[in-house]
Amino acid sequence: MPITINANTMNSVDMRVTIHNDGSATIREVWDITITNSSNTEWYVARHNLDNMSIHSLVVERVFNDGTITTFETLDSWNTNASRAEKAGRSGLLRARGGYEICWGFGELGRHKYIVTYTITNIVKGFDGADIMRFNFMSNAEGGIGSLNINIEASDFQMVHPQTQGRVFGFDGTFELVDGNVEISSRDRFSQRDSAAVLLVFAPGLLSPVDRRPYTLDEIISDSLEHTWWNVNPSQSSGLYFALFNFAIIVLFGSALIYAPTVIRKLLSAQEKSIREINRLAKDISYSREVPFDGNIIATYALLLDVRQIEKSAIVDSLLMKWVLKSQINISEMHNDIVIQLYPANPDMHSYERALYAMMESAADPSGALGSKSFKNWCRRNHSKLSSWFAKCLAYGKQELSQIGVYESVEFRVLFFTFDRLRITEIGREMALRILGFKQFLKSLAVIDEQLSPGTDLWHQYLVFAQLFGIAEHVVSSMLNSNMHFIDNSSMIGHEYWDRNEWDSLRRLTTRTGSFAYSMYSGYCSGSSSSSGGGSSGGGFSGGGGAGGR
Repeated sequence: MPITINANTMNSVDMRVTIHNDGSATIREVWDITITNSSNTEWYVARHNLDNMSIHSLVVERVFNDGTITTFETLDSWNTNASRAEKAGRSGLLRARGGYEICWGFGELGRHKYIVTYTITNIVKGFDGADIMRFNFMSNAEGGIGSLNINIEASDFQMVHPQTQGRVFGFDGTFELVDGNVEISSRDRFSQRDSAAVLLVFAPGLLSPVDRRPYTLDEIISDSLEHTWWNVNPSQSSGLYFALFNFAIIVLFGSALIYAPTVIRKLLSAQEKSIREINRLAKDISYSREVPFDGNIIATYALLLDVRQIEKSAIVDSLLMKWVLKSQINISEMHNDIVIQLYPANPDMHSYERALYAMMESAADPSGALGSKSFKNWCRRNHSKLSSWFAKCLAYGKQELSQIGVYESVEFRVLFFTFDRLRITEIGREMALRILGFKQFLKSLAVIDEQLSPGTDLWHQYLVFAQLFGIAEHVVSSMLNSNMHFIDNSSMIGHEYWDRNEWDSLRRLTTRTGSFAYSMYSGYCSGSSSSSGGGSSGGGFSGGGGAGGR
């Protein structure tokens, strides 16, 4: 009886990565594989947990023994359940685990060579003082690989030390800078347990990455320490070059770990003192009627988040309330779920609003309906997009505040890296207390001993800010039980479905809005915690996830 061999073999994988000025890269992979598992219908290479990266322009080619090359058809979508015959000569991208799986059909069994070319965006990200690539080019390779070689080049400059520095983690291999390129090679067989996680650090000015992150050195280090790239056994990379390079790494990052925290502690001591003082004064603060920053929600959010007086997800609560009041969305409860009906986006939306709205549109059904349970799952799968969005919100808010003196920039250097840290000024401390006074004002609306007559726009601002502060339900409930005169006019609501006898609907609205935002944020958090890469500041590695036949 013949013996059926079910183990495929990866003889070699050779990669050439060309990094472009905008932080994207063109990757060309040559796969020499022997397929013997008759139950397999396709070959796949995983690129999971992509932190604000996308893959496009996929081309798969087969190289025959006589040197001729056939180009596969690239499908718009990939059906992994199709038959081997249906997949033969075709390739495509499959969305999976916050990234993609590159798939192609091999047709008949046997030894084949394939050339796989694609572009990946934002593989290099810009931070304050350095541009950094953290990418896992291979992991969980079925049965291991006979030899793995990775060549990395830049399209616009030569990679030379110390302007370019890096290291590879996760397997026994060499890392060298040769003729302006990075050359990485496995010393022995690349096992299924190995990973090829590459760290590259570029001095400022060599690249101009599109994806820029508003993080400072302490945030990058603290995030990175929680991920695998910092915890790799040093013995996994060896050789004379590694000894020299490891010394450079120790000098570079050792200085950062030892020296930078000391500098940062000094820089932050005044800010920490300010935050403690703000929190102490907030306990007994008197109310203020002044709407913060002339109604600028994002600036208010950024400052309160910085002084630890608000939750990260609060910006979502307030935007949902704003959109309801502007009739941009409608929110209801259906079949034990909170459902939002999305309407065409208003052209006056700010860019950070439009970005969140676009994500919701992409998750909604064709009619524009989006349930909280469905969006929770979407956020779990696409947590990196949400992480980038939260970071951009905070950065934009701080930029607005810096223009009016709420923050000042403090600069420090570690080796050739320059880092800027924003620090709250005296003006910023005063503004934070005014915001907290306005919060107290909203909480006390129902018991203030005077008559108020806000117009519709002002009342809408009150509701949006109350939702931002997390007190909207309290504010509405308090006024329902009060004798305030201005709430008797239905025009104060500005919604065609509400009248003066339906204020309980408004209370339900605040609850539903908060529930939807909470569901979204919990999905985002669960996706972040389960992912091995792509943290808030980009501390972990993206990519990897498996390769083989199936």
